[in-house]
Amino acid sequence: MEVNRVEEAISKINLKRVLIAGIIAGIVNTIYSILVCSGIIMPYLEEITGSDFWVENTVSHIAIMTAFSFSICILWAFGYALLYKGIPGVRLNKGVSYGFLLWILGILPQTVALHLHTNIWPEFNWIFLSLNSLIRWLIVGAVYAGIYKIE
Repeated sequence: MEVNRVEEAISKINLKRVLIAGIIAGIVNTIYSILVCSGIIMPYLEEITGSDFWVENTVSHIAIMTAFSFSICILWAFGYALLYKGIPGVRLNKGVSYGFLLWILGILPQTVALHLHTNIWPEFNWIFLSLNSLIRWLIVGAVYAGIYKIE
């Protein structure tokens, strides 16, 4: 019985909108990453992380990171579509709620666990990283809400 409900929910998803929302979210995510990592949004980032923190930006590295970012954004757009009716809020608030859920259930626990279990960032402020990712996923959630709507 439950399988039929899941199949029915999936069959109602507009895959074209999911792809468009995921691709646009991937573009927004990439631009946000460039602005943060280049120091435009957070000019003190290299002081916090150190210059040896970053991987060299080769063409292959950028291609892999971009493909990964777009894949995640498309996957999460599908999740937004699948959970659409159960996400609290309306319009952009619905997307911001979804972005917050992604952050609180997925990103924040990983960030805290990484900080607690490694010496990767002995001086890195994990709160900064958590807040940065919160801002990112609230924006991405708003992108999903702006594009994926059930009429």
